[in-house]
Amino acid sequence: MIWEGVPLRNKNFVGREAIFSRLRQRPSSKVAAALPEDPPPQALQGLGGVGKTAVAIEYAYRYRSEYDIVWWIPAEQLPLVRSSLAALAGRLGLEAALTTGIDGAVAAALDALHLGHPYSRWLLIFDNADEPEAFCDYIPRGPGDVLITSRNNRWQDTLDTVQVDVFTRAESKKFLVRRASINVTEAETDLLADKLGDLPLALNQAGAMLSETGMPAEDYIQLLDERVTQIMSEGKPPDYPAPVAAAWQLSVKKVRDQLPQAQELLRCCAFFGQDPIPRDVFRRGTQATGTRVSDLNG
Repeated sequence: MIWEGVPLRNKNFVGREAIFSRLRQRPSSKVAAALPEDPPPQALQGLGGVGKTAVAIEYAYRYRSEYDIVWWIPAEQLPLVRSSLAALAGRLGLEAALTTGIDGAVAAALDALHLGHPYSRWLLIFDNADEPEAFCDYIPRGPGDVLITSRNNRWQDTLDTVQVDVFTRAESKKFLVRRASINVTEAETDLLADKLGDLPLALNQAGAMLSETGMPAEDYIQLLDERVTQIMSEGKPPDYPAPVAAAWQLSVKKVRDQLPQAQELLRCCAFFGQDPIPRDVFRRGTQATGTRVSDLNG
């Protein structure tokens, strides 16, 4: 089996069964020749922080036995998509991967997927593809499956789109109990979920804080109330609701109080995407400032 780029499975994943049921639906219609139609690409669409990528990761692991290829493509930028498809051509053993440039390798990979040769059971996941127009030529059609995650609702004009929303309250409470790794009462999880709007990203940040600091849930809720009030008075971030920013600021404040150098490291990392950051970047920065790498590593 060819398995490439899929992030580690989230051991705290809960719920989302209705979404998986939608994704598993396959078109039952037949074409005139009585052959099954190729399954249409599907898109997980929703606001930032609702857990689209988490669902895609869980889908890959849950159903991996049904595929010969599971290929994860970071799709924030078109060059990343092209380089990933060119690398797939190499893994498929296509001659074009060695004898042509990147354009030829990409075309060869897409043709192989379309024809289903050498593998017909494939899954490609384009994560965070927010510009539909830019990616249309790079989405393969054929016997395999395509799953896209995106904030952009324009995908629904061309693809079968599954909306991803916040957790149900039951999912929020179950997730918090798993993520917090401490004793939290049902009343506390219900109140915390309510204050964070059942948003998975905010709940994950809250659970991480409770787990790593041992802070009582009631103390966190009190701090959250104070921080939300402050944020709402200053104006909330445009991409996330106020509870997310509040939970994040609480985490940053805790880092700043315990290890100021770590805050500087976070500030530096914020300038990069989610792909691995070369260690040399930090070595050069520490040479310029006189800071030791061990100080930043804590």
